[in-house]
Amino acid sequence: KLVGSLRIAAERPCLLILDEFLTCPQSVQGPALRLTLERVAGEQPLHEGTRIICLANNPDEAPGGIQMTAALANRLVIMKCLPLVTEVADFFEAQPAARFDSGFTLPDEATWTARKVQLMASVGSLFRVLPGLLQLTPPPASINDGEPFASPRAWEACCEALASLDPQHVAHATPIAHAVISGCVGAGVGIQYLGLLRARLYLPSIQEITQNPIGARLPDTHALHDGKPIGRDINFATIPLLLEAARVDTAAACVYADRLPEEIANAIAKNLTTNINIPPSSAWKKQGKDVMFR
Repeated sequence: KLVGSLRIAAERPCLLILDEFLTCPQSVQGPALRLTLERVAGEQPLHEGTRIICLANNPDEAPGGIQMTAALANRLVIMKCLPLVTEVADFFEAQPAARFDSGFTLPDEATWTARKVQLMASVGSLFRVLPGLLQLTPPPASINDGEPFASPRAWEACCEALASLDPQHVAHATPIAHAVISGCVGAGVGIQYLGLLRARLYLPSIQEITQNPIGARLPDTHALHDGKPIGRDINFATIPLLLEAARVDTAAACVYADRLPEEIANAIAKNLTTNINIPPSSAWKKQGKDVMFR
């Protein structure tokens, strides 16, 4: 007796998608293979116009994953796909604009969602500057030792976990934030991200850049955090900060970028004007456009 999607696939032409194809339990592997190879569900043939797409992670990256047999592999068109770093960045940045308070109590759902949205947009901007923060395939330590790694899904979980913390933990990269970040995306990438969070303490806010780009403080590589130099982290942190500011007022962000060392301005120039947004109320429209077309 056919149900749901299988009935539709038998009655009329459609696209039948089988997700997690290589993690099905042994009890259903036989029927699943018959469905795929013979195009028969139970005893009912699929419609001749129905097409099948099977989706799966690599077996060594999925709990209970099974290897494809030679017979199965020989009957399928196999395509291995990975997203581009820019596509992941687009997804993280394409969150609706949101405001959130800086309260110290456990956030309600709306506040938590707003914090997550802002964190994801910030992380997405980082991917454009430091693509090494994103690991699209698991490193050997993850495969061999079960260590977390910085996949898109892990970064989204990281943003969700950080959104549950007091914002001050995130802003000041406290040991609690360190534990959360490392537990989500791994110690190596986590340390890099924490360094960037600390560097943000010594940079202007997005509001300061968009309201007063000619007066907002500039990055100082000699700044000290707990007695130790911030170093180049502050330059790396400046670029995604400006990308975030450009989504609010591109003209103001360009005016601020024009004050930066040439190597930083050059590194951000293309991304800064990818999606131009200059509000009608912007006081920096003319000056910002002069910088853009220089």
